[in-house]
Amino acid sequence: MENVAAVPIPDDVVKRVQGHFDAIDDELRPYITPLTAEERKRRLKMGDGNEPLVNKVVEYTGTAPQLAPFYMSIPDLKVDADNIKVLGPLQQRADQTAANINDTLMVCGGEAMQQSLMYYNGVKQAAETGVAGARPIYDDLKKRFPGRPRVAAKAKNPIPLEQ
Repeated sequence: MENVAAVPIPDDVVKRVQGHFDAIDDELRPYITPLTAEERKRRLKMGDGNEPLVNKVVEYTGTAPQLAPFYMSIPDLKVDADNIKVLGPLQQRADQTAANINDTLMVCGGEAMQQSLMYYNGVKQAAETGVAGARPIYDDLKKRFPGRPRVAAKAKNPIPLEQ
């Protein structure tokens, strides 16, 4: 069995990376606007398809500001549009890192589960054959696999398999 994620991550690397994340948070804190889940739902959202519209409006407000309604802030529009251009690539880079971390978590989780299931099955066989010390470990681990009650299994298969 190949173990893809076989290199342990040293504590000092984890601490440095956490420090980098903290530094990123500290740097961006004055410019970031966290939202609650409810606020996220209520917000008007700009998709990729709308970015050209926003860019055109920014251009037009520069050449024809007199057409903007009195309640609109052209400077605020410019700041928002500029921040979109700055934050977009940062988000893409953060998403790449997050995807790599998620992929590695998936690999590690799958490999750990596979190894754990092999151990569990070995302990189960040892307990069934009476190997000393195996029964308490098996009894503890089997709690993680409650399985289906036999009554439910019979209800799903009312016809006996043996005929």
